[in-house]
Amino acid sequence: MFRFLVAFAGTTMQDVSELHPLILESLIERSWNARVNDATDPLGHPDRRSDISGRPPELLVPVVPQTGTPPPFTVPRIPPRTGNIDVLQLARNVDNFRSQLRWHHLIYAYMIENTRMLDVFRRVVDTFVHGERLGTLSPASQRWLWTTEELFFRDPPPFSLTTHTSWIRPSPAAIRANAYQRLFGMTLNTNDANKQPFQAAEHANADFVQVFDEILFELWQGRANFANQVGAKPTDDAKIAERITRLSEMLLARRANGTLSREEFWAITTMSWFHETLDTKTHPLMIDLRADAPSPEERLFQIAQRIGHPAHGLAKSYFELAEPMSRILIGIEQGLFNNADAVPALYTPTVAPDPPGPSVDIDLIITHWSIIRGRDVKAKRVAAA
Repeated sequence: MFRFLVAFAGTTMQDVSELHPLILESLIERSWNARVNDATDPLGHPDRRSDISGRPPELLVPVVPQTGTPPPFTVPRIPPRTGNIDVLQLARNVDNFRSQLRWHHLIYAYMIENTRMLDVFRRVVDTFVHGERLGTLSPASQRWLWTTEELFFRDPPPFSLTTHTSWIRPSPAAIRANAYQRLFGMTLNTNDANKQPFQAAEHANADFVQVFDEILFELWQGRANFANQVGAKPTDDAKIAERITRLSEMLLARRANGTLSREEFWAITTMSWFHETLDTKTHPLMIDLRADAPSPEERLFQIAQRIGHPAHGLAKSYFELAEPMSRILIGIEQGLFNNADAVPALYTPTVAPDPPGPSVDIDLIITHWSIIRGRDVKAKRVAAA
């Protein structure tokens, strides 16, 4: 959600970090209410994830006025920055996306969490609230620290969309782990000492990885055979469409009647806060932590080294996979590739000035999925004799 606020709602992560946690929680509720929600689609479909509504606008008035309220409704920036943050305009921008806003697929949160970024930032917060071993933070970074602890490392306020923990589900990490296992049949790549215990579901998509491997192999064959002018073209679009349909049905079965929608939304919101912070090289926290590397994964490694908690060695591949896999899985759940005629879009290369198509995402996925899997999905498995 925070990546949406930065990319489409006309602000920066530094501005967002300077807002009061109460304002941010209100914007999160507004983002949920502004989601795409097509009543003609079945509940759980990407265009109708849930019919549960967040807090109504009149209950958000004390925090962010309704968009008809005369301006200004601004927040002074933290010195030495000058000027104000126009919160009302930010709220308007969110509302203007009503019936268009679609958050990332849960696979985004799974991939980002596998970088161990959340664990690293948890240690950052822990280190700075308990001492000065790493020095002191600027006022802007201290605001980030307070907001992060308020939003992500404590029990959310009651009756909020962001509230998932209870006496039944006391751990946010266990809630996410349960969702990952149910939708993907996968657990996080953590060492045994840091593995979060969670209640595994009886009904889970245990075949997700196998089916996804098969789809990527067939799509690679399509790409490899695309330029063949003579001879056989063994690409079987109907076979690919059948496997994609199977994967679509598998994923949507776990989402029946909107199941896991709130859990997915909050997992993505959580990961995007830390991801966007890490992605902003000029963010005050990055400056204070002396994380000045050119890429997010290298900045993560720098921070991890300073606090003495390792990030995942394949963090780059997890970062690279997160958003392309999200886009492709949303398209698969939408049924965009369930027929043979639509399949070539997944392996047909696009050429400038044409806009990038899904084949660009597939190319990235094939490369980095092979890296994190430890096997080349381009190579067909050989059955044992």
